[in-house]
Amino acid sequence: MKVYQVIYTSVQHSLSDTELGLSNQGGLRVYSCSQGLSRENLDEIIRVASYRLPKDNTIEYSKNVGDPSVPGLFPKTFRTLRLADGKLAAVQSVYSGVDYLGHEGNFFSHALIFEGAEDDFLPELYYGCDKFKTYLTPEETEREIVHYLPAADDAKPKEGMEDKVCAFIGEHKRELSYILNNAISLIASKKAIKNICISTSSEEETAMYLIALKYLLPRDMEENMGISTYNVYLPSEKQDKIIFHGTISGKNNITKQAIETRESCMFMDMEKLDMSAYEISPLLVKWEPKELKSEYALLGIRSVEGLLDWENTYENVTSPGMGAKLIRLKESGGERAFVKRARQLYSLIGDDEYKDVRFEISKVMYDNIDMFPDEVTSLTDMHMSQIVEKLSAGQSFDLGSIFSSTEHENVQVAEMKRHIGAIMTELARRESRLDDKTKYIFLGLFAQLKHKYGDESWRDFFSGNRIHLTTFVETAASVIVTGYGVKPFSPPSNWNKADMAELIAFFEASTEDRLLRKYCLKYIYTNKDIDWAQYGITLTRHTKTHGEQQEDMRRIKKILKKVGYEPYQRNKYTDVQQDVKADMQDNLSPLLLSRLLNAYYIWARSYGNQAKARDAAQLVRELLLEMKKTQKTCYDFVIPKLALEIIETPGHYHELMINMETMCPSFWNWFLIGYTRCKRDDEKMLTYTRIYQASKTKMQKLPIRKKLRAAFAE
Repeated sequence: MKVYQVIYTSVQHSLSDTELGLSNQGGLRVYSCSQGLSRENLDEIIRVASYRLPKDNTIEYSKNVGDPSVPGLFPKTFRTLRLADGKLAAVQSVYSGVDYLGHEGNFFSHALIFEGAEDDFLPELYYGCDKFKTYLTPEETEREIVHYLPAADDAKPKEGMEDKVCAFIGEHKRELSYILNNAISLIASKKAIKNICISTSSEEETAMYLIALKYLLPRDMEENMGISTYNVYLPSEKQDKIIFHGTISGKNNITKQAIETRESCMFMDMEKLDMSAYEISPLLVKWEPKELKSEYALLGIRSVEGLLDWENTYENVTSPGMGAKLIRLKESGGERAFVKRARQLYSLIGDDEYKDVRFEISKVMYDNIDMFPDEVTSLTDMHMSQIVEKLSAGQSFDLGSIFSSTEHENVQVAEMKRHIGAIMTELARRESRLDDKTKYIFLGLFAQLKHKYGDESWRDFFSGNRIHLTTFVETAASVIVTGYGVKPFSPPSNWNKADMAELIAFFEASTEDRLLRKYCLKYIYTNKDIDWAQYGITLTRHTKTHGEQQEDMRRIKKILKKVGYEPYQRNKYTDVQQDVKADMQDNLSPLLLSRLLNAYYIWARSYGNQAKARDAAQLVRELLLEMKKTQKTCYDFVIPKLALEIIETPGHYHELMINMETMCPSFWNWFLIGYTRCKRDDEKMLTYTRIYQASKTKMQKLPIRKKLRAAFAE
């Protein structure tokens, strides 16, 4: 640690340094300083380097310049502060009588400035340090050429000073608790009170209260937590580097009226305060002063919020809410404080008295597991066990992402995979008592593990264990195949197609329920993009029997009868949605008409989402072409009524569905009629125009092309 010096007093000759703005002149000025300081450093020291005698001073003193006996007749002022560049400073100012011109009121200020100090360093412990000078020798006073002061790197606190402070704290716990609580409130509140001034009957006691206060607070909690041990007047709000002040009864000009009118300063007369019933601060109950100071250094607490949140984690430690306390400590006190306190609690949560907070403490640590590299395995094991316990007991629990580590994820995954056997045993035992939501959460958990672990199939995931696979299929089928939530075949969001396909294959092969097996077969036939052969399923096609064909015709006629052939007459195709839905759900091979209308409904619902609308419009186009090719009679009946209904439905990509490829030549007569009917509806007219513009180059052979050209030319 580097220790610089500055002496400020009234002198005839002083240091000359143009870069620092110092010249060899007489007056109240920087007499000398160590090399390595900046002009800003000096200006900050000058602002606090001052001394005043009470106006009614009656003490007689020598009128000889630099008489070393004068400073001892009056209280010394000891001040500490943090400079703008981060250096810490301790400044001692004493009254020195007359200056070189014989003028009274001179003072002598000597500053020690510390650079590169450790976290637990306190400049306040330099109170009474032998390194502080109180006068200049005659030789120094008369020297015309003033040299730089040497660095005072050997400066040390007065021997036994820290022990003295700790002893003072032990003897004044109630008084210091009162001062400490008010100091914390002052720093935290940001309200009108800006300063605290402590008054006692002696110079030493006032100083010890202030030094003890600083000892009990984290050093870097605020940048303006300096102290000033002796003030003649109440502190000025302009002095923003020092907020803790002291004075001596009978040796100041502080009046009762001044105290009552200065709302910005809290005045504490320690001689008059009754502390006998005041509760001692938890900081003084739980820790000895040196232990507390060491904790501050280890934890790196830098804010009053951090201090309060850290202290709060020692209150009601076996009651719910400890997890939230730890989270607040992490946010306000920093990582070091959070990790140390969490580890202390983690070592205790196995005890019965901590059972109510066991989960929340371990959950907070698990969510921040990279901060606890030595506990990754144990935390993962505990977290997984607690998840299973909570879910099995029917407790509501939002699982979310279970992998909290970026550095040790492989360890987490392996440790979690180790629990699968126990989970499946528990599921088999409790399956009938678990609600669907809980089963759904378990299934989502399995998928997270399967994907992270790299298992290609559920069979691999369960290591081929038939009992576990059976339990899995029964659990999954009861909430996925039959439909927990919105509709059947709805897996958790983190399942992929392969996860679902393998489950369907397992269930279809094992279920004895004919209806459920039918639903599974339907899923298999409608998901043609899946390689079902890898699951032992071979798709076979067969020509429908005459009876099946007749049944299809009855269903087609039933739907078309409700709608009719003529456009703008009777019902719309949107009115047969229930029939279409029933056919899609109840039949392994739904009608082409049902599939076409269902695609139309999907497209209509996608209005506003162009990506989905394009996909749906493309499907409608493909089904129209299929019907045109394979079911011409049905196609002729459906078109043009359905085509006009599509055109006049709000949406995107109408031209993908209605064009020269999908429509027959006779349709365009109805197209012109529809356009004429909607001439007062701008949105529909725009759709008709867009379709016409997209297909007009292919209309050269249409008999109605001239009428169309004329209509749209208008």
